[in-house]
Amino acid sequence: MPSEQAIESANDILRQLERKPDQKGALQPPEASLGSELFNQVESSSLSPNEKQEVYQLVAAGIGEMEMAEAANDPNTFLRGNNARTRFAAEYMNAHAADYNNAVVDVVFEELSKVSFDDPAVAEIGVPKASVELNDNRWKPETIQKSKEQYADFASSVIKATETHMSKLTPDNQKFLQSLVKPAQAANQPDAVNAALSSTLLLRNAQPAILNQCGLLDNDALVKDPELRQKGQFAKSAAGIVMSYANKVNSPPGVGNAGGQGPIVAKLRTEENVARTQAIYAALAESGDALETELQKHGEDEPIKLSPEANQLKQASSGLNEQLKAKEAADIERSKKSRIDKVGDVLRNVGRQVSGAASDVKNAAAAALEKKGGEESLKQLRANNPEAIDEYKDLQKQMSDLKQDYLKAADLSNLEDNTPATIDKIKKDMADVQKKMDDMKAEHKGLAQLDRSKVGQVIHSGVRDAAKAVGSRLKA
Repeated sequence: MPSEQAIESANDILRQLERKPDQKGALQPPEASLGSELFNQVESSSLSPNEKQEVYQLVAAGIGEMEMAEAANDPNTFLRGNNARTRFAAEYMNAHAADYNNAVVDVVFEELSKVSFDDPAVAEIGVPKASVELNDNRWKPETIQKSKEQYADFASSVIKATETHMSKLTPDNQKFLQSLVKPAQAANQPDAVNAALSSTLLLRNAQPAILNQCGLLDNDALVKDPELRQKGQFAKSAAGIVMSYANKVNSPPGVGNAGGQGPIVAKLRTEENVARTQAIYAALAESGDALETELQKHGEDEPIKLSPEANQLKQASSGLNEQLKAKEAADIERSKKSRIDKVGDVLRNVGRQVSGAASDVKNAAAAALEKKGGEESLKQLRANNPEAIDEYKDLQKQMSDLKQDYLKAADLSNLEDNTPATIDKIKKDMADVQKKMDDMKAEHKGLAQLDRSKVGQVIHSGVRDAAKAVGSRLKA
């Protein structure tokens, strides 16, 4: 029985995964990234490992119910879309099905190590994609034919590995997947079960593994070995075949997708292969015991010992991945520094304009005072004409509001917009208000004692505060 805390956490997550009405009232799914955020919240929580698994299984069951309700008219769409719910499931499998994932990845590298080409055209223009027609004269016909055979062999081995290596799924992994498809199982919808499991294990597990671990070898900037790049090119195209196999999971045997790689997919979808896939999926959905029994019929795959060639590929991929991570981190730091420098330049520009405005105001005030000469006592003015003091203070308030406008101009949320027109208008408004203040001080000399010439001081402190605020956002 799940703990109360696990139930509460799962219910909170499921509420966030519900569709929400947009401005027009239409229900829209949450952004896919929310699935990753919610999963990471569970991972970083203070829940015990057992409670986290309870949360995952409860969330999986809720996701299955929501998705099944939306796929009522077409079981092939069950858990098919790229949304927050399916992203949550993918995050779980990536993080908690390590033994299974590693077994499949080892098969990927072993099969990729067997791929080779001896046509000079491959070195010049690259590996033929799976969709290339046999009459494409950029390569020799035998090269294209060989590539198609290699694509079929590679994809067939990887797809089979995702099924027969299910023995590496832990009991918690199995319960999670069973919770996902339970609504389809209860509704006696085998097509929905197939759609959900092929999406989770092929589209969001095996295919990304091929692309992210092998496809990245196709990198001209970092990979100098042409054979490694060719294997990376091959892996990218082969990943599409695995995706197409998953998309056709409920089609009759021998049916492939439309397009150039369709014949390869159709070739893979023999009666034997389709029957194996669907039988293993049905057994997994039923129970761990049923899965074990079904796997025995097809021969469980033991962990393979990587050949030297496959191990070399795996190490090359790992090293390249580390280089790309380091490059990404360096790019982020450069971008952050560039943004900070840009903020500094803009703030300095605003500061220079503010200084000019403040200097103009102070000079105008000083000139007016000098022209009229001397000052009368503020005490005398307060006794003789208090209304003038009130009117002058009102002008000071207007000037204070203009200073706040300067602060808004300095709050550079949009670093691409320095709003020079806004700053020019504020300077003009300040000059207009200052002229009125100067005229009053010319008539009532004592008002000068209310003017402490803090325009520059206040504005510069505002620019300083704005700079700190922007800097804090950049560092966050």
